[in-house]
This record gives sequence, C-alpha cells and structure tokens, in this order.
Amino acid sequence: MKMKRRFVEIVITCVLLCLVTPLYAATPWLHTDANLIKDPAGHTVVLRGVDTIDIGAVHRWYSGGVQALIDRVTNKSDSQGSSPGWYTKVIRLAVYPSQEGDFSSPFTFDPCDATEAYYNQLLRPVVDYCKTKDIYAIIDWHFVGDNTYDRVAETNAFWSYIAPKFAGDSHVLYELFNEPGNTSGGSDTANWATCKPNMQTWINIIRASAPNNLILVGAPSWSQQVGPAADNPLTGTNLVMVVHLYPGHWTGLYGDPEGYKNQVRRCITRYPIFATEWGFRSSLSGNLQGTIANYGQPLMDFYESYKISNSAWVTDYSWQPQMYDSSWNLLVGPGEMGGFVKDTLYARRYDDQPSTDAIPPAAPTGLSALAGNSTVSLNWDDNNESDLAGYNAYRSTISGGPYTKLNSSPLANSNYSDNRVSGSVTYYYVVRAVDTSNNESSNSGQASATPTDTIPPSAPTGLTATVGDRTVSLSWSINSDPDINGYNVYRSAISGGTYTKLNSSLLKNTAYTDNSVSNGTTYYYVVTAADTSSNESANSSEVSAKPQIITDINLLGSWVSGLTHAKESGSSRALVFIAHAEHTATTNLTAVTYGGQSMTKVIDRTITSSNTTAYAAAFILNEAGVAAAGSSTFTLTWSATPSAPGYASVFLKNVNQTTLVGSSDGNTTTTLDPIKTNPLSTNKGDMVIAAATCGNAGSYTLGTGYTEGIDQQIGGTATGVTGHKAATGASETPSADYSASINRQVIIGLVAKAQSPAYSNCGEVIAAGFRHASDLDSDCYVDYMDLETLAYNWVNDGCSQANNYCGLADFEPRDGTVDFLDFSDFAKQWLGCNNPQDPDCTPNW
Repeated sequence: MKMKRRFVEIVITCVLLCLVTPLYAATPWLHTDANLIKDPAGHTVVLRGVDTIDIGAVHRWYSGGVQALIDRVTNKSDSQGSSPGWYTKVIRLAVYPSQEGDFSSPFTFDPCDATEAYYNQLLRPVVDYCKTKDIYAIIDWHFVGDNTYDRVAETNAFWSYIAPKFAGDSHVLYELFNEPGNTSGGSDTANWATCKPNMQTWINIIRASAPNNLILVGAPSWSQQVGPAADNPLTGTNLVMVVHLYPGHWTGLYGDPEGYKNQVRRCITRYPIFATEWGFRSSLSGNLQGTIANYGQPLMDFYESYKISNSAWVTDYSWQPQMYDSSWNLLVGPGEMGGFVKDTLYARRYDDQPSTDAIPPAAPTGLSALAGNSTVSLNWDDNNESDLAGYNAYRSTISGGPYTKLNSSPLANSNYSDNRVSGSVTYYYVVRAVDTSNNESSNSGQASATPTDTIPPSAPTGLTATVGDRTVSLSWSINSDPDINGYNVYRSAISGGTYTKLNSSLLKNTAYTDNSVSNGTTYYYVVTAADTSSNESANSSEVSAKPQIITDINLLGSWVSGLTHAKESGSSRALVFIAHAEHTATTNLTAVTYGGQSMTKVIDRTITSSNTTAYAAAFILNEAGVAAAGSSTFTLTWSATPSAPGYASVFLKNVNQTTLVGSSDGNTTTTLDPIKTNPLSTNKGDMVIAAATCGNAGSYTLGTGYTEGIDQQIGGTATGVTGHKAATGASETPSADYSASINRQVIIGLVAKAQSPAYSNCGEVIAAGFRHASDLDSDCYVDYMDLETLAYNWVNDGCSQANNYCGLADFEPRDGTVDFLDFSDFAKQWLGCNNPQDPDCTPNW
C-alpha cells in the first residue's frame, strides 16, 4: 500500500513539474548545418538584434549600465515608433581592447587583477543578464581595421582567457576579431590568405576549451571580403562568417554594390553568415548615409532571402549611426534607423526562432472558403495551444497541392481574405497552425472556391513619351493591382482619340517603343492595364510626342551653369548645326541654309532671365544635304533685323582646330564667311558650336582640350577666349589669350555622329584625320606605350631635352613643358574608347 502511494506521489510530482517547466529553452545550443544555423530540434534559426558600443563606456555613461540598456531594447511595452515593443533576440557586446582608444573601461591585461575585475564586475554580469532576458550574447573582440597579424599576441591572450569562462553558456557566441584590415594582398583571395592563419589559430584556442559555442569569423577589408572563405575554408565546427555592409557598399559609393553582394553569395555556398553590423542615417555623410528605401529595406530583404542573422549598429545617441537622440528618444522617419530596426524586429518576432520544442500544434479544423468578386474569404476554428503564434494560409490551383503560402508572417486571426485571384478559376486552400517555436502543424482539411472577377484594374499612371528619329519610346509606372496580366498601348493622330491598339499581345513590361511613326507628326498615346480575367482598365492620362531627328538634346533651361553637351543619336546624320541668338522679343532666327541646302529646325527655345529674353535654335542638315552642298557658306535668316546687342555666332571644331565661321551683322539675312579649312569633308568627329552673349561688350569661350562637348560660363571672367564680338557687330580674329568680363554667356556644344567608317587599318584612320593626339606611337591606340612616352617626357624636365616625341606630348596649352595639364589631357583620351573598329568609338576618333 505504501509502495502504491509512493508511486502516485512521484507521478503527481512529475506532472506538476511539467506544468511549471517550459517544454523548451529560450536560448538552446545552436549549431551549423551547411550554410544554416539550427537549433537542437533542427529548426533553422535567424538571430536578429542590436549592438552596443564599448560595454565599458556604456557601464560608465549610461544610467543603470549595460543591463539598463538591455532592458530598453527588450522592452515589449515600448511604444516609441510604429511597433508596440522591442523583440531583440541577440545583443552584440563590444569589448574594446585598450589599443583601440581611451574608453572608460577597456579590456586590459593587468598584473593588478584588472582583467578579473573586468570579467567579474562587468562582462560576466552582463552576459548572465542576457540569459535572464532569453537573448543570445555575442562577445565581440572589437579591433577596428587592424591587421590580424599585427594583433596576434593580444588576441591569443584574450581568447585563451575568455573562451573557458563562457564554455558552458549556450547563449554565448564568440566573435573573433571585429573588422580585420588585411588589404595588403592585392586581391580578395590574397587578402584572405593573410587573415585565415590568424583566424585558425584563435579558433583552435577557443575549441580547446569551448567545443560548442558558435564562432563568428571576420574577413578582410573590414569584414566585406567574405567570398574567398568558401574556396579556402577554415578547419573546425560551428563556424559562421561575418559581413559588414553599410550604405556606401550597398549603393555603390564605395565600389560596385553587386561586387559586395557577390561576396556574400559566394561565401554562403559554404558557411552561414552573420551581419554583426549594419546601419544608416540620411543626415550623415559618406559610407553611413542612407535611407530605409535605398538601403535599410533592400538590405534586410537581401539578408532574409539567405537566412542571414543580423544585429544593428548601434544603440546609442552619439556613436554613429545612432538609433536615439541625446534624450534617448528613438529616432524615426524615412532616414532613421532607430524606428526601422525596432519595427523590423517586431515584424520578425516569431520568424526562425530557436527552440528545443519539436512538437507542432494541432492542424486547424473547420476551414471554409467563400467565393466573391475578385476575392475568396477563408474562415476556420481557433486552435487552443498556449504557445500558438498564428496561422499560415496556403493555396493551389490543383486539388491536393502543391500549395503556396499566401501570408508573409503568421496570421493573428482565424480568417483570411485572398484578393490575388482571377475570375472563373477554382482555387484550393489549406491552413496550418504555427507556434512560437516555429513548429508548423499539418494541413487542415482542404476547401475550394471559384471567384468571379468583373472589376477592372486601375488605370496606369506616370506615362511619359521620349521622341527620337522616327521613333517614340513610352514608359509608365507599374500597376499595383495584384492580378495584373499586362498592358495595352494605344495611339491616335488626334488628341482624345479615336485610339488604335499597337500591340498584338499583352505587354509584360512597362515600356514600349513605337517605330511606326514619321518625323514632324504629332502622335497621342494612352496605356491601359488588363488583369488575368481579361478586364481592362480605363485609359491612362494622354501624352503627345512629335518624333524628330535629334533625340537627346538638353540644351537650355535657365541662366545657370552646369549645362551639358548633347549628342545626336541618329546613325545617319552628317552634320548638326546650332545657332544661338540673343535679341529682342520681336526678332527670331527663322532659317539657316548651308551651301544653298535648307537645314531643318529641330530646336526652338525661349529663355527669360531677370533683364533679357533670349532665343536658341538648332538646325540639322542630313548626309545628302552635305554631299550636295560641299564646302560652302552658312546663311542665317531672321524674322526682323536684330538690334544690338543681339547676334548669333557659329563655330566648327574638329580634332585639331577651331574655326570661327562668323557672326551675324545685325541685318535680316547674314551670310557667314566660307569655311576655309573645309572641316565638313571629314566630319565624323566634328563639333558644331554656337556661342551667344548679351551686353555692351560680350565674349565667348570655347575652352581647350575638349573631344566632346563644351563648357559654359555665366558671369565671371573668361580666359583662353577664342573670339570676341563688340556691340557694333564687328567680328574679330580669335585670340588664345583674350580676357574679358562675361555677362550672361552661354556656350553650347553638339557632336555630329555619322555612320561608322569601315577602316581596315590604322593608316586609313590616320589618313581620315581621326587620330588621337595622345596616340604618340601612331598605332591607333592610346595605351601603355603612349603612357610610357608621356611619362618619360614628364619626369625628364618637360621638353627641355631633345627627343622625337617631345612636341607630340606637349598637348594643350603648348607651353614647351610636359606637365600635369598634358597628363590630364592624355588621361581623358586613354580612358575613352580606343579601337577604331568599334562603331561606338568613332566619336572619339
């Protein structure tokens, strides 16, 4: 009888223990499995959290110390920002070596037991406090940009001391060396070769006493060159590579962003990755300047796609990029990381969480599906599990699956509206329950529904039209309706229609090029969207377009500097001419002929400044016109006689010279001087330039050393002026050293782009007059041999020594010395295209 009673007591005790003891640990031991981090139950784990600054500094500066800061970032009732609380799962504790600066309490090896004091009074209490908060702790040995091989002794000593201290703590991760420099190798592979031996040494030190803790391994170039570790791996278990990508890396300010992403993609083929630093503020500069839109959200999406754990730098108000202001208010907004980090942690609070609980919840019951117009409404019975996190809804167009999950995070309620459906299609649904350990139930019973769809999508927005030579390019914004199947483009010769559809099948992209148009005719376009049920939207807003020969001129806007030169993008135009006239509002340049051949007016602009009105016109002569005209004169015709100080000036510039064609003389019709040097006979690289000024004594400048385009100035003093026209209308000979005060000057340049010549050898290129001035050895390439010649002249006292190439290497200005200005001119041509057989290179020859 007593034995039976004792057995009952034992059973009751066990039951009570089960009732009060969790079925899982919040911070179980983690391990790596290929390129994933997993918990003992085999669940994939993604740790998401925040970083501290040096914990010694926090200990002294933050009221309540590091523990109080941990309270702040784990407070599930914190209402700052958009989300109702913090859900930090990992906190990175920066342990700064004394070599990294004079902080309040750096980690120091000290004969007076300072090391033990640091461990007993600061590090151990903080790490233990993380355990009480059910969060993981990263002990981060925080050297910043030092070479690993320069810090071997200090790091050996640190991990020899620290590793055994926390070997029994399942929630502790070791980060070997925050941000290795190690960039002396010359390539990412060579850099890793200088870093790997030191990392391997420290891994071996840790594993001698701590066999289970995850070890986080940094990489060269401040933990950005992680790729080579996949090809030249380390030895050991439970190793995770570290990456740090800030806005400058992501947006391309510090190199090719795809290069940084490819480092991650390369590494994660072998190792899990932990991004132990990331952060941004739009008010900062350089590498840290970013926003949620251009950095924060794309980065998080990228990391989540590869199951990359991450912690944000930094929970502070002064160290950058900061999450708080000086009063410890969370910084929120499009350019602030504080609110974004908190919101991201909240949104992912149930995702990929560690657990030893491998027991899934029961499958939901009572699923029903109700069809509507463009929607299906799902309902099911509530589950009763105490650790229920929510539900996942799945859909298929085939009975029995396979199914696709519809929701991105667990559904809080036992209902769901599926609005991404098409009419007359039968859909099959199941739902599953998911608990806080990320265990998912089996499928519920299947329910089906066949919705109708008579609701057309919304009309597209943002339609724009760009004209070209017998072409119109359209683009518009992506339609946000969930069931968009494509777009239709319509055209009319009359504003408001009737429109004719141009595409035979639905367009899947938001762009269309209409090549069935004629120059000089105005066309009107609209776009519609169609959904998967063949419902078509209303028309977009109408845009008009008038195709013309010159497609990419952006010549004049307002009286500001910074105008850029334009290129004629057609491939069969022999000559582009610009005449820029400033005069009274009653006078306008109406026509230009060249050798009796009419030129087509393709640009007509009116510019108004504070005290004058200016006009600009551009004319084009096609290849046939040039052939018929030959070398001849330009004739400008005005709507009325220009009054001083209005006039137009025309220049032609080829590779070797600038020719002043002439300026208007104030008459209704002005015939300019003949072109003495006939640059149109070799016009493949010719530049047509127009200059205009306003004032009693204006001036214009062409600058020097340009191969494409021309600069302009508004106000100030010009030097190197190539021509001057007084108010009397007289024309003077260009002078290289004329200097004058400029009053509202505008200089425009336009490059003529003709069909590429079929040169068969270098001799033909040079004979045609297209040789680079910097091609010093006449092989039709500006390359290292030319650089060697230039450098020889540069370092050997300019041109004072007699040699065959001295005159050639003395570019603009020809001052008898080969100096930095000549090197700059050479570099512009070297960086351009060199191959005369490449059609896209002909403007540079």
